[in-house]
Amino acid sequence: MENCKNFKNKNSHTFFGYYDINPFSSDETKILALSYQGIIESFSDPRKLDVGYFFLKDPETFHKVGETTTWCWQQGARLRWFSEDPERLIIYNKMIDGVYGAVVQDICSKEIIKSYKRAFYDISSDGKYGLSLNFSRLQRLRQGYGYCNITDETNGVLLPENDGIIRIDMATGEEKFLFSIKESAEFHQFESMKIDAEHYFNHISFNPSGTRFLYFHIWMKHGKRLSRAVTVDLNGENMWAISNQGWVSHYDWKGDKNLLLYAFQREADKAFYEYEDLTDNRKQIGEGLLFRDGHPTYNINKDDILVDAYSKDLKKQHLYLYNQKQSMVKLVHSSKTSLPDNREIRCDLHPRWSSSGKWIAIDTMENGKRVLSVLEMGA
Repeated sequence: MENCKNFKNKNSHTFFGYYDINPFSSDETKILALSYQGIIESFSDPRKLDVGYFFLKDPETFHKVGETTTWCWQQGARLRWFSEDPERLIIYNKMIDGVYGAVVQDICSKEIIKSYKRAFYDISSDGKYGLSLNFSRLQRLRQGYGYCNITDETNGVLLPENDGIIRIDMATGEEKFLFSIKESAEFHQFESMKIDAEHYFNHISFNPSGTRFLYFHIWMKHGKRLSRAVTVDLNGENMWAISNQGWVSHYDWKGDKNLLLYAFQREADKAFYEYEDLTDNRKQIGEGLLFRDGHPTYNINKDDILVDAYSKDLKKQHLYLYNQKQSMVKLVHSSKTSLPDNREIRCDLHPRWSSSGKWIAIDTMENGKRVLSVLEMGA
């Protein structure tokens, strides 16, 4: 595609991470990035990662702000702009006094404004609350999504009673344990959840107004991974199994009440579905056009959806734009890739819209290096 810029930090790997966070500043003059000087490999000991940003007009100059050892290949360091000043302040996960924590940092002065003794998976758009989980358990059970800095103390416990999702008040740091993995497993329990199944959480995501959030409840049974998507309110109450047929993949909130999920439904197998929260209502999206699983991201108008997908031979990655109103899909980007045997270190495109819809950020590979690429879609 034309109007594509590659942002690089010399000979380092340059990337952002997962697709569910907007890396662009609110004025869309800067883009957040991570820089790593080592080789791409699975690791069980912490590695240093540089945290910083580029100006969109200058893809050759990486501005380092800080560093962290609390990161992974797929999710990065959960780096994002902080809502109090989304052009100047950032927040990212970092070890604090020997525990998984996070810091709020000024990108100009590099001053750490605030620190938390809890690493964040997601933060509400108004900046009032953050959500956390056991990142060591997540990394042990799904490499590439959690952190390896601390030994998982729940190793050997299939269904922990004191491990779950924690809500943090971003102003005061006050924590509330919302519910355990065991409590989640007892909600609309499947037979496969019971004996010899090991459970964990992943993919926490606030709805746009921060009144409810999504999480994935995943369990391993005889080497097979099973999953479902559950929504719940800020107090850990009013749970709803929004996709509850044993397999769910990627997601995006369309609004406070509607969720797009690539999931299994018995009547139509695996496909993209739009679900209405707290109801049984759902409809298939992109039938006959969106054939493969990918990371879906709504534009600001909620009509256009970006979805990335691997080619059948796994040698290329494609980025598609699907317009719901017109029921049309078009290819907007393709790049060569190779899906490694170790899926932890793969480089998915992970498409991310800017707030205006003018820019799209993707993670790509170039000459064996991760590169952060930005596509211009127009005003």
